[in-house]
Amino acid sequence: MQRSFSSQTGLSFSAWRTRLRVRAAVPLLREGVSVARAAEAVGFSSPSAFSSACRTVTGRTPGCLRTAEL
Repeated sequence: MQRSFSSQTGLSFSAWRTRLRVRAAVPLLREGVSVARAAEAVGFSSPSAFSSACRTVTGRTPGCLRTAEL
């Protein structure tokens, strides 16, 4: 199943899930929700883990995602 998922998406399930969670947080950040609350809402263990994932996925910090086009 993992090989099938990877071949169809080009990502591991973990990487795909991280991207999904970061993208789900963007509308929250744009609504003015704090980084800590957005991180918690989409399932990150800490704001720093969320910030790291944001930089990995988008190349930007969560604060920059408030106004950035993705």
